[in-house]
Amino acid sequence: YGDHRDLHSRTHSFPTRRSSDLVQEAKAIHQKLGDTFMTVTPGIRLGGTEDDQVRIATPHEARLAGVHSIVVGRPITRATDPMAMYDQFMKEWGQMNETNR
Repeated sequence: YGDHRDLHSRTHSFPTRRSSDLVQEAKAIHQKLGDTFMTVTPGIRLGGTEDDQVRIATPHEARLAGVHSIVVGRPITRATDPMAMYDQFMKEWGQMNETNR
């Protein structure tokens, strides 16, 4: 799979809250290791959501970057209605899935 240490040093140095930084990591991984290398992106939030997460991306941005799976934690676990919040995330992720086939 090549030397992952160089990739790690280049892709984990984004201190600002910019979704493009977060999803660029997936693009860099795919460029280095190929599109079949599975990528999982944490810090997924719906647009306009603010919390203590430093680097965030929306499901839409992650899907456009070629991410295979997303990690959503606090937006669901802290929601008044966790199932409704889960459904919102799945709807945005699923819509992108359908339109990008």
